[in-house]
Amino acid sequence: MSKEYITNKLSVEVEDALDRLDKPTLDRLSTVMRRPNLRIRMNRELAPYGVTISTPYGTIQLDDTLTNIDKVYVNGTQFTVKENGIDAIEKLVNGVDSAKEVLGDTVGRQKRGRRVRKSRRRDTNDMSQDEIREIVEQDLKGAEIRYDNLFTELNGLMMDSNITSKDIVDELFAYNVAEEDIPHFLAHESKFSSEIIAKVFNTQIETIQETYNFEPVKADDSFLGRLMTSLDTEEAEYDSEHGVLKIGDRLIKNLPNVDENGVFSNGDKRYIPYHVGYFADGDGTRVERLRTIDPVQVALDSVKLQYDLTQGDIKFQTILDVTRNLPDFDKHPYGDEILDTFKRKIVLDKSYLSTNSLLNEYRNKADDLGAVATMMLDENAEGLIDPLGTSNGGNMGAIFYLTSDAVINDDGSITRGTEKYSKVGQVMADRHILTDNFNRNQMSFNAFLTSVDVQTLKVAYAELGLWNSEDAVALMKKGADAFPNAGQKAVGDKLEDFHGDKSTVSIVIDPDMDPEEAKAQELEYAVKFADLNRDLDMVVSPISVASRLNMGIPHEGLAGEKQDLHLPNGDVVKDGIVEMTYMSLPQTAEHKSKDYGVEGEGRRYSTLFRYALASKVGLEAYEDAFIDEDVRQANMDKAVTSFQRLGVTFVDEEKLVTTGNIKEVVDAYETVDVTDMFGLTPSIMRKALQEQMKDNNTTSINIDLGDKQVISPLTGEPIKDSLGRNVLPIRVTENGTIPFRYSELFKDLSWGNTDKLQRHFDHAVGNDYSILTRKNNILKNIDTMVVTEGAHTDVIVPDPRLGLGEVRVNLEDTRVVAHRDPAIKSGNTISFNNVKGGEPNVMHMNPLIAPQQDKDYDGDTEGVSEYEQLGLSEEQKDKFFADSCVEEQLNHYGEVYLSTGGGHFKALALANGIDISDITFDDGKSNAELARIVEEKTHQILNSPNSYGAYALSFTDEKSVLESLGRLADDGIKGDRESMEHHFKNGYTPDENRAVMKALIAKSEWTGLAGSVTNNLIAALGDQGFDKDLIRTAMDITHTQTQSVLQMKKNADKLPVIDEGIRQMKAVFSGKYDVEKSREILKNVTKDLIPEKAVDQFVDQVAAKQESNAKFGRGVLNNTDMSTAKLSYVTGANFGKALKNISNSSMGVDDDFAKILMSIDADSVMTNPAK
Repeated sequence: MSKEYITNKLSVEVEDALDRLDKPTLDRLSTVMRRPNLRIRMNRELAPYGVTISTPYGTIQLDDTLTNIDKVYVNGTQFTVKENGIDAIEKLVNGVDSAKEVLGDTVGRQKRGRRVRKSRRRDTNDMSQDEIREIVEQDLKGAEIRYDNLFTELNGLMMDSNITSKDIVDELFAYNVAEEDIPHFLAHESKFSSEIIAKVFNTQIETIQETYNFEPVKADDSFLGRLMTSLDTEEAEYDSEHGVLKIGDRLIKNLPNVDENGVFSNGDKRYIPYHVGYFADGDGTRVERLRTIDPVQVALDSVKLQYDLTQGDIKFQTILDVTRNLPDFDKHPYGDEILDTFKRKIVLDKSYLSTNSLLNEYRNKADDLGAVATMMLDENAEGLIDPLGTSNGGNMGAIFYLTSDAVINDDGSITRGTEKYSKVGQVMADRHILTDNFNRNQMSFNAFLTSVDVQTLKVAYAELGLWNSEDAVALMKKGADAFPNAGQKAVGDKLEDFHGDKSTVSIVIDPDMDPEEAKAQELEYAVKFADLNRDLDMVVSPISVASRLNMGIPHEGLAGEKQDLHLPNGDVVKDGIVEMTYMSLPQTAEHKSKDYGVEGEGRRYSTLFRYALASKVGLEAYEDAFIDEDVRQANMDKAVTSFQRLGVTFVDEEKLVTTGNIKEVVDAYETVDVTDMFGLTPSIMRKALQEQMKDNNTTSINIDLGDKQVISPLTGEPIKDSLGRNVLPIRVTENGTIPFRYSELFKDLSWGNTDKLQRHFDHAVGNDYSILTRKNNILKNIDTMVVTEGAHTDVIVPDPRLGLGEVRVNLEDTRVVAHRDPAIKSGNTISFNNVKGGEPNVMHMNPLIAPQQDKDYDGDTEGVSEYEQLGLSEEQKDKFFADSCVEEQLNHYGEVYLSTGGGHFKALALANGIDISDITFDDGKSNAELARIVEEKTHQILNSPNSYGAYALSFTDEKSVLESLGRLADDGIKGDRESMEHHFKNGYTPDENRAVMKALIAKSEWTGLAGSVTNNLIAALGDQGFDKDLIRTAMDITHTQTQSVLQMKKNADKLPVIDEGIRQMKAVFSGKYDVEKSREILKNVTKDLIPEKAVDQFVDQVAAKQESNAKFGRGVLNNTDMSTAKLSYVTGANFGKALKNISNSSMGVDDDFAKILMSIDADSVMTNPAK
């Protein structure tokens, strides 16, 4: 059980290390990791990966043995250790007093007094300061300092300095420095730039005095007072501007400001710390065992320990367990309620989401706590936890809020109160939300906390000419000005009611628009509708109410003032306009959109995007259009460099990972003897090696280590050259420089220190190991391109005036490629004609194409790029467009791939007496013919007065509202009368809400599992013999498993069927069954998700390509030759095993490797979204 527990908590990547431990040590390590006050995670800065344990006073870093202490930090300051091993680990986690027995001295220089460092380089080369800074910037750029390797690089750069990497990282985050601007910022703008320059140039530095304006302070119950009390100090001096506390001659710096509301801030960054939840050992329910940790007290304890152990100045480490992006509490109508609720926020320790996930409970791997994310709806949580409030997605249930009078005690236990809700929850409860289900409650609660304004609007629930399709809303000009604290609402901005309906504004209708202009723009009846109802703010489709059964909407509408709704066809809907509470959210179109030509970071086009689009246009056309060979070669260079630093090279670097191409030796143009390094400082050694490589016009040099060895984390063998010498490979990319993370290693070589040589080598190559073995690795991204010019991310909104294949987006080109992430089917990538002239920051599109890209209009975004940026001739562009446009994919295995069969289109067709039975391919229509018919009928709907106000809800009384909702069910548009009437009268029982919550958590956890089927497909297909027709059908088949998970929604009872479907599809793809058995299984697990014709087409395609008389997919989907693409889907320790198998085998993939592919991490498919 100890091994299983640790593996669940961390990763299967630690299994080998656990197998090497004896049982007593394994059990002791498990006991350590079960301690509720610790936070434990993988440390991917080491190679192989280690483990980081966060304690109440700092962090302990273990190497890959899991029992050897690599580093210890107290309040961000590194300390040596007097002893090592499991005994020392236990002492370090047992509290401050026992930790003192293990902790030695601080590492590096210790700061003291009111001094800061400033560099004055000796004028040896007569260079100006600007020239020096430019050289340093280029060196930092060449070392490829990024956010994912920031700490390791800065630790090396600032080694033995009184400036820590944490100091610099905090500054980078404080100023929101873009990744590509890090080198420039560090060399030119950082307050530490002088120290950084001094380190790069190996110069001596002088110290200058910095002046503080201290004022006397006394200990009280404030944050500052708590700090002073913990340090046994009643009186001190404080500089509030700089956040510095002076006790005697010692300084405590970087202290946050805390205002009268308890809001913390560092500079302009505002935040509120939250409590971390854990479960005490012993008897009792999980609610009774719930305890909390105060991160503020943890921070104070860390300062206390460092204060006791050292004599110098101390830097207060920024509290990480905080809520940011706070609203303006003074301006918000419910600012006090939101503030109080934020202070009652608890986040369960993340490790519980691994050990006690719903997935582990389902597979009987969780302990007696079960799936902890469901605790907030436990029966005995009432009066303690607000049942309405949590987070969306993966944190659902792991984040919750205490009721308004529950009390956190000093020991971390919680005393329940008499109230049922938090203050935000109570505001919602007053708006009739108890007849909505849990999903709608938590969505609105979460939105409330981040909202910028809350106002009462006058709303009609009616169809409006397809403008309010798929969660979009039509706003009147009056409604656009209804939120004084949020500014004027625009197309693409996001709103949400208190019943979980989130929407994006598709159009702002001006009732005073010139009639002729309105008619020319096909807005004649939309404007007339607005003119007839001048008190109206917004029009929402009633279909969402019938579909979601959030019956709080009709209850809230019945409770307020009402007005009649007047329609352009002359009808009047009695009491059709009602008062509804709406929130203005910070996700405006301007906020969510990006023009990469202006913002500079670029949009990344991933492996999934490549497969999805190439499955339409072909791989050659895709590569001609998107692949920049210089960028591809640079990506190859990075991969090859990382492999070589880890002791692996290739016969032909262009082929990378193929059978017979891998060598476990590393040769270089030049090899230098380690004795030549003796006595050199790390910076001089680094500079000398770089100059030697530059002089020889090479990117590689080896250091002959003599009888010393370093072991490769990839192969597990000593790194040698072809002459059998023990070598340390030093490699740089083209125009790159040696990473600063090699500094510790260079220091060892300079001093002849062999004790820590392997440990520091692991540090130096940790980033390279991670680049190759993490989920989003360089091998996946060799063909990933970053586009800046002519590339956007825009909020999508419906515009029924557009043709099916048209969009309106603010790009100059007349053709664009658009896609929705993740692109796990070919339909997610589409070419459009751009008719231009749209609203800023949005992409307008025909609402009927929503199914092709699995989208709606509640705030979704799409990536879009100009055709001008494609590397194609005009003739090639025409072919590319024809192969990837909307019309090309209208016929989806015989079915119409549009939302014409129900919902908004059907409702308005019925309202206008329009026959839609001819929208079918059964009579042999071409795609073009069907598209023309659909567009004609759409314009009939758009330009008819009957389309504006159709199926409007009447709120005169309960009978009228239920009757008007019932019409939607009677006409086969959405919902059923029985369910609507039941939930209107009875709401939802606790058991029903628990079932909804369980389904939502399952949806989050199983989406990754479903997506891994697509990962397995891409990994198995590799990058050879690209068959676009097969890949297109295959991606459509694997996509069904993601569909099945996403459709779970309220019904957790479907989970066993869905889980078994995923397992069965994986088994089929791995070659477990013959062809016909595979066909049968695939039809069963994709039933009602895709036409059977698609399964037959897929199976026949594979059978035609595979080995005869073999299991399904052999040589096509499984048992295929090794490739770089295939290896890229193997992560962590399995990567090295697979590589070893390839280098030792002249065969293709073996059975062991096939098993590795079957165990690809569940969420890999979702790990590479476009930026």
